[in-house]
Amino acid sequence: MDGSFCNQVLAQIMLFKDGFANKPEADKKLYVKVLPKKLDEEVASLMVKGFGGTLTKLTKQQQDYISVEEDGPFKGDSYSY
Repeated sequence: MDGSFCNQVLAQIMLFKDGFANKPEADKKLYVKVLPKKLDEEVASLMVKGFGGTLTKLTKQQQDYISVEEDGPFKGDSYSY
């Protein structure tokens, strides 16, 4: 649950930074917005560190092989967990 709660807080921060509250009512229609994978990976990273786990960095060879940047995101936006 802590990961889920953390994602909710990050989503609220993202909405705040996007100025959602200041948008006209017409722009506040109900919709589903998928959080960027970068936020999911940030939460996962914090959780791993929180229980004493260790994260390693990808080597240049690994980055090239899976076509990602060193700091991610490591899954495309179309990837569904």
